[in-house]
Amino acid sequence: MLGGKLRPSEIKEDKDYRIKEGERINTDITAHAATLALGLIYLKTGNRSISSRLDVPTTFHQLEYVRADLLLLRVLSRSLILWEEIEATSQWVTSQIPSVVTDLLNAAPKDRAKFLGPRGYNSAEARLPIARQVWMYMITGSCFAIGLKFAGSADADAQRVLRLYAIHVLSARPADFDQSPNILTSCALVCLNALCMVMAGTGDLPTMRLILRFKKEMHRSYGSSMSLNMGLGLLFVGSGMCSLSTSNEAIAALICSFYPMFPENPTDNRYHLQAFRHLFVLALESRTVIPRETDGGAAVSVPLIITMRNGCTRKVVAPCVLPELMYMKMISVDSPRYHPIHIPVTPDTRLTRLCALVVQRRTGFLPYRDDPNGIRRASHPKLLETSQRAQLMRMVRAYTLDATLLAYAETLLGRAEENESFIAILSECLASGTPELLSSYLAINHTLKMARTTPCIHSLQNLRLARAFYAHRRICEKPPLMLQSYLDYVHQQVSSALISPSPNLDSEIVQSLRSVYFFGGAVGPNKDVQAIRDAYAHHTEQLPPISAMSRLATEFSSLSPDTLLSVMDSVTGVPIL
Repeated sequence: MLGGKLRPSEIKEDKDYRIKEGERINTDITAHAATLALGLIYLKTGNRSISSRLDVPTTFHQLEYVRADLLLLRVLSRSLILWEEIEATSQWVTSQIPSVVTDLLNAAPKDRAKFLGPRGYNSAEARLPIARQVWMYMITGSCFAIGLKFAGSADADAQRVLRLYAIHVLSARPADFDQSPNILTSCALVCLNALCMVMAGTGDLPTMRLILRFKKEMHRSYGSSMSLNMGLGLLFVGSGMCSLSTSNEAIAALICSFYPMFPENPTDNRYHLQAFRHLFVLALESRTVIPRETDGGAAVSVPLIITMRNGCTRKVVAPCVLPELMYMKMISVDSPRYHPIHIPVTPDTRLTRLCALVVQRRTGFLPYRDDPNGIRRASHPKLLETSQRAQLMRMVRAYTLDATLLAYAETLLGRAEENESFIAILSECLASGTPELLSSYLAINHTLKMARTTPCIHSLQNLRLARAFYAHRRICEKPPLMLQSYLDYVHQQVSSALISPSPNLDSEIVQSLRSVYFFGGAVGPNKDVQAIRDAYAHHTEQLPPISAMSRLATEFSSLSPDTLLSVMDSVTGVPIL
């Protein structure tokens, strides 16, 4: 650190210095830039042979030859080289400090005699201010390194550690640093800026309150005002839609912007060019994810689970700022109101794909903006008890934009004689989030209605198949899509209709329907076209002419009676489930 001799050509040059220069390099001027340059050249390389050149002296005798403020840059540059070893813990921060410094600061006054220098030189009391300065600057350098490592991540551990040391430095006694009163101010500002780097773009309220506390308790100066305003701007950068990156270029830009040497006035550029304070914009990255619904494209709030590559999971509520792509493994939608989505994050994943997240809201739920606590969902008891057409229509419009459901509600809810059954079917579809089952429920309801007048053999077969499907042991282990109680009710009503059929039905057709529905048997004896037409003549209004029926009988004379009845059902317009 003493510096080498100047070259002869440099000695002969005309000098324009404010201080007298000798024949050796003034390391007080060159050491800052050289230390940072060495750290940036070997950034994230993990080269221990180079990082050993930046090791902090371990004895007081060696510490006397190093300026205390250079220790901050040494710790920072060494951490930049050993990037993977940076940890957001208090143990890692204190491990950067030499043991002789911590032992002296923690020792009782009566035990400080053992820290005397050789031959009584430099007593322990004289070394105490040096130890305090070394401790303060090295703590600050460690916090700066943590801020760069976890910039824009909103990491909880990094936030906790940086907040702890920022408050600790701010609360230190000024009397302990009476020889250098500006140490506390500059170190506290660096720790606070490191915290703002971690929380960049989040608008974190506790961090903003800490900034306001610094403004209230700290001595007002041009440099402190600049640093505090930079931290506040970083906290809300991009209106909360941007954050910081940790790429090599971004780290270099952040070091230039938050270099721990603050000016005294607007024209002070002796130690750091003030224009470099704007370079942090080169480290910004837009990583805001804004979920939008498929129906209408409205922006909504959706809980997400972010799985990191280190195995940790983070629960967030979008819109929010995502971590960097290199740290994420998967993004999942974690909400009962929206259909699940799992998006794996690979090195080829584009950030624009993650930021434009399209979600599908389940039927029967409202967005979090309209129903934060979920008490207005369609399955809520108060909504299921409603029987007023106007209330149900408002509920349908609130919970779905499906044109089919809206048309169904508008058309059929006005029928007073069927209002109760229609409300029950619609409410069940909304509550279970299965609007696609509406047609199936309506077909079953139609089967029940026609069983009393004109039974359809294929509808009865489908109803029997549905009951057998949900009665299966393997199937019943999963949540059924349709209500088992509703199927049992329909089965009871259909059975009653077949046991006590309408007197207008042909006895052979009734016998065939009973055989198919109760026992799964085949259709009864074959009947000619005229007999089949006569059996249906009393129960339908739109029948094809006799010529068409005869032509069908001629073309399909080789078909079985079961297939022939299927054709009859199709041409007579009876719906098949």
